[in-house]
Amino acid sequence: MIRLCVKITHNAGINRAIFIAVVLIFCSHALASEYRDKGYLYLSPIPGAEYVSSQTKFFLVRFEAVSPNDITNLSTFIEVTGAASGAHPGQTKVASDGRTVIFEVSSGFSSDELVTVTLTPAVDPCVPAMVESYQYQFMVSGPMPSAGAMPQSQGSVSAKPVSESEIQPTEDMAVSAEDEVSITALDEPMIMPNGVSVPSNFPLINITVNDNPDSGYIFLDNRTSGSNSYNVIFDNTGSPIWYLQTSDERRDMKVQRNGMLTMLARTGGYRFVGLDTHYREIASYRAVNGYSTDEHELVVLENGYYLLIGLRHEYVDMTQYLPGANTNASVGQTIIQEFTPEGDLIFQWRAWDNFDVRDVHLDNPYGGGFRFPHMNAIDIDEDGHILLSSRHISEITKINRDTGEIIWRLSGIPKNNDFTYVNDPLSGPRNQHAIRYSGNGRYLMFDNGNLHSPQLSRAVEYELDLDAMTATVVWEFRETPDVFSHYMANTQRLPNGNTLINWAVGALPKLTEVRPNGTKAFEMNWVDGYEAYRVWRCEWQGMALKPNLVVEPFPDNLTLIFNKFGDPNVAYYRIYGGTEPQPTTVLATSAQTLKRLSEGLENGLQYYFRVTAVDIHGTESDYSNEESAVVTFTEPGQNMVLNGDFCRGQDSWIWEVGSAASAVWNIENGVSHFNITSGGNVLPDVQLRQAGIRLVRGKQYVFEFDAWSDLPRIIEAKVGQDESPWTNYSKIGYSSITPNPTHFRYPFTMQDPSDYNARVVFNMGTSSFDVYIDNVSLITVLPGDFDCDGCTRFDDLAVLTSEWLEEQSGLIADLQDNGKVDFNDFAIFADSFKYPCSIVLVTEKDAKRVLVPTSNIGYDWIGNAEPYDDTGWAQIAASDCFTGVGYENNPGSATSYTDFIAHDVGAQMYGIMNSCYIRIPFVLETDPNELNSITLKIRYDDGFVAYINGKELDRDNFDAAVPEWNDDADGIHDDDEALLLQSFRVNRIDKPEVFSALRLGDNILAIHGMNDNTGSSDFLISARLDVGN
Repeated sequence: MIRLCVKITHNAGINRAIFIAVVLIFCSHALASEYRDKGYLYLSPIPGAEYVSSQTKFFLVRFEAVSPNDITNLSTFIEVTGAASGAHPGQTKVASDGRTVIFEVSSGFSSDELVTVTLTPAVDPCVPAMVESYQYQFMVSGPMPSAGAMPQSQGSVSAKPVSESEIQPTEDMAVSAEDEVSITALDEPMIMPNGVSVPSNFPLINITVNDNPDSGYIFLDNRTSGSNSYNVIFDNTGSPIWYLQTSDERRDMKVQRNGMLTMLARTGGYRFVGLDTHYREIASYRAVNGYSTDEHELVVLENGYYLLIGLRHEYVDMTQYLPGANTNASVGQTIIQEFTPEGDLIFQWRAWDNFDVRDVHLDNPYGGGFRFPHMNAIDIDEDGHILLSSRHISEITKINRDTGEIIWRLSGIPKNNDFTYVNDPLSGPRNQHAIRYSGNGRYLMFDNGNLHSPQLSRAVEYELDLDAMTATVVWEFRETPDVFSHYMANTQRLPNGNTLINWAVGALPKLTEVRPNGTKAFEMNWVDGYEAYRVWRCEWQGMALKPNLVVEPFPDNLTLIFNKFGDPNVAYYRIYGGTEPQPTTVLATSAQTLKRLSEGLENGLQYYFRVTAVDIHGTESDYSNEESAVVTFTEPGQNMVLNGDFCRGQDSWIWEVGSAASAVWNIENGVSHFNITSGGNVLPDVQLRQAGIRLVRGKQYVFEFDAWSDLPRIIEAKVGQDESPWTNYSKIGYSSITPNPTHFRYPFTMQDPSDYNARVVFNMGTSSFDVYIDNVSLITVLPGDFDCDGCTRFDDLAVLTSEWLEEQSGLIADLQDNGKVDFNDFAIFADSFKYPCSIVLVTEKDAKRVLVPTSNIGYDWIGNAEPYDDTGWAQIAASDCFTGVGYENNPGSATSYTDFIAHDVGAQMYGIMNSCYIRIPFVLETDPNELNSITLKIRYDDGFVAYINGKELDRDNFDAAVPEWNDDADGIHDDDEALLLQSFRVNRIDKPEVFSALRLGDNILAIHGMNDNTGSSDFLISARLDVGN
């Protein structure tokens, strides 16, 4: 063993740092020569290794001339001892490659400890080769000790995946606000030209050049997180043939050399996943030995062997390498790891063992944290050895895959470069990505060019002459004028001889396909300008074994999107659904891949769905994934504005005052009072707004509110977009208000693309006169309700017939918005005409009587013996706000009932009683014989039985024939569903006795509310009653 010692004075800091770096590199080469001379081809960790992970579990040994099978003491020839942690017993085995010995220790190491490895192999005497015993050392989480008292590190941090833009915000990583993109891709779910259906947030691509490109499919991701994170395989027309919607940002989707479809996944820890041609996940690839899986590369070879990059952080005193650097820098060190198809680790190649940490650029090696050397791509050269791209040292390194020795270095840093550049005015790559061997001694890469002057990016191909040691640019592509992609990006040589270039950043194309002569065969970008780490073209034949299902709730329907990707023999789909998981009831069939459901679905209920595909031979596939949604349809006449009467104070509203204005917002007797001291310079300087309004293109709405002021003035009240450019969907101008309370009513049709996060807004700036607002509402109007009176009747039919067969713009009865009135419009009108005109008999704000029984009082109270004496009951007066009954022990919870409760019965019910009686008087002014439907809309926790004038109307969560006075519900009604008004519609044909019980004048709605158990933390009954003719 070669050992070098030196005496370092306190005045020799710079020389000392340089000397240490040289010694380390020299020693590692000398030690490699030493163990090679003793018959070892490869060792890991290598002798003299520093900053080795304390979680190192696998020790690797390869012999120069003997097989592991020739070692007679295979199970005992490796011994590992830590200076602090002591002996580390383990298991020895021959890896599935047949040539690498793996010693797996059973426990980890201590930080900053010297570890000794002793190898004493006994070779079969019949083998004509020898291997000598050998002992070496390495250092865990710190530098090797030296006579110069090299500073110790501060210990390691746990392995942590870090994305390319996660560490310190350096020049190459910064993403400005202008780089961010909208999440909106489509107006609504749709069927693409190739028959594949996509959700409303599906990201579309814009193809600007399409001139006989390569036939391979396009594989890319839209580099975002959340529900709109997609990996998509597109064809050359821009239609998807497959997509995967995930909650994590997956990337680098490509077809590997063994035919596996792989991509990076982030859920459950960083890893790569492998999918077969049926899109089933059948493989998972992770780094080991104390390293997390780095996001940059996975290479799977034809024989199933695979290589990836590992990442771990170490706290390092960088002053031992760079005087004046940080004494406790977090260094993100990367490593190559190779595995057999069976998952055996057989090769490691670490940055600390082979590169000079002082060469790092882009990231600041003097700072608190940096990446070393930012390995970002791996490929296999024609001779089977490894090509590595390291961005932060601007280097392509060729590595011997058997020994770990460096074969050559192609670098933009002259001192590390083994070649002379020819025909390259930029003198090599700087901060490149995606090295790929392109054949005949040529190498293709994306040269990001962060440190070119000026900065510019290009695709470039070098031909290496290993005799003359020259690197000649034989092809490159630069845009005119030059463009700059500061991070990510890749290139790919295609089977047709063209070159794919992904420029990565938002404004630049995600795929430019360039012919050898520099002309473009194809170019596209995301419509919404998403970034993409890598983009590939691959030949692929995939077919799903079952459909993929997505369910999207909309104000008027549940839309089901389902695709059995890649199967040309699907005849139709069967849609199974119900209110219980794993439904087996067929709700509908569809020959298309998209279905909108509304008929028969009840508001407030959660529905579960599964879909199967039936092929042309009648064979039905397995069920798709199961998806569910709670129905929250916006019914005609339903107020979409939350807390529009301000009964819940300022809940659901956003109040904002600009810097140039001064105002205070108070709720006074249920009215919003805006006390304005200074109105500022523009109307939005004093603003009240509420977002989350779901508007559908083509639907008609009515926006209403009451407003007045201290003195005459104007305000701006409108329904519009909640983001730039703040489109005014309602097309309402200014509203003039006076001291006289005035009701304003503005009908409008949503002519813009559907927006499910629109807003109601009141702008009250520029004037210092106080403003008062109350009873804000926004309702949907049925198609054909031309006078917006909440009912489609014969007077509306008269409007349609008056414009029958006319053709011109602006027709009132043009429900299809196609410039004419015909049978298509009549069909829409007829669909609305069948809905009964609704009359509200009971609101959630009406007066009521309440009793929590303490004994059996019989059944006269349900309305079958009027007039009934309920004077001893609690009397709840009518109010501008909810007058519901119940109690809530968790008022701050997300599902609190507090806002609906006017009469608290917690003292009488909690821990005592499950039943509560409620009587609500109402007056009917319409002939009962003209009514055909009664709809009870109720918020309830947990069950109820409802009566009209003594006849049972409906019930839920209670099955016994007649409830006892102290009965409880049969089950729990979940809080999030209990908050919703659930509709129970009764038709005359189903319960004629209820309609017979109705009478002109005074009537009683009686409700027996029931809790599931006396220990329940809450209870609620709040009801509304509608009738229709």
